[in-house]
Amino acid sequence: MAAVVTAGARDWGADVGLDVTGGPETGVCALVAVGRDGVAETVATWSSAGPDGKPLRVTGGAALRPEAIARFEVRAASGRRLLEFTR
Repeated sequence: MAAVVTAGARDWGADVGLDVTGGPETGVCALVAVGRDGVAETVATWSSAGPDGKPLRVTGGAALRPEAIARFEVRAASGRRLLEFTR
């Protein structure tokens, strides 16, 4: 599994994009923003991998401003961390 996360500042927080390849074929995943204070916000959820192994594009938003985000995590529905992106 590989992914790229982008976060752009908005007046209301962060506009977030995720491009992921090699994700689980079935099941629900979530992109979570974790603030420097440890508070976690779900940015987006999705089910299944991209078609034919192609990258999957997911977008969402967080009330956290980009500078307040310590890391992003991709989590399985069980809560298990699949990927972590430290800022």
